[in-house]
Amino acid sequence: MPTNEAYLRVPVIRVEQPLGPFFITRIKAQHLLRLTHTTALQIAGRDIDTYDLAGGQRKPQPQRRKEISRYIETSEAAFPNSIILGANFDEHGQLVEEEGKRWRIEQNEGSECATLVIPTAGAFAAVIDGQHRLMGFEDVPTDLLDFELPCSIYLDLPVPYQAYVFAVINFNQKK
Repeated sequence: MPTNEAYLRVPVIRVEQPLGPFFITRIKAQHLLRLTHTTALQIAGRDIDTYDLAGGQRKPQPQRRKEISRYIETSEAAFPNSIILGANFDEHGQLVEEEGKRWRIEQNEGSECATLVIPTAGAFAAVIDGQHRLMGFEDVPTDLLDFELPCSIYLDLPVPYQAYVFAVINFNQKK
């Protein structure tokens, strides 16, 4: 996955589904830790009749993070499920519109694959699902940060839909 000072470039495949398109790729843990953010669900503003929600994640659980870190350090570590990201949103849930900060797709002519271009100047993608898996990498030796993680990435998916995706995945699963 080539990178330069300003951008990380990764190959992606577009997937079409009723909620909207998303892109599948793999990104190293070290990059995801720098280029993404998580925000716990909270009431951001309140009026007499209405309120605004910010974030879409559960509060981080330090014990779970430590358990995952220990697992990552084993020879059996595997994370086949995607980290799901909502790109082009800052940590306050605001759409990032500045061109040099937006994640974007470049179509590869004559190929089903495309290239995702990720600005490295900040964290402009929200972790919709997989925050604890990703946070587990914060406490591992640096040689394990090259661990590749599968990612599903929505571009410009509004924050309420990000919360919806999280809720559907985490609360409607059947055992």
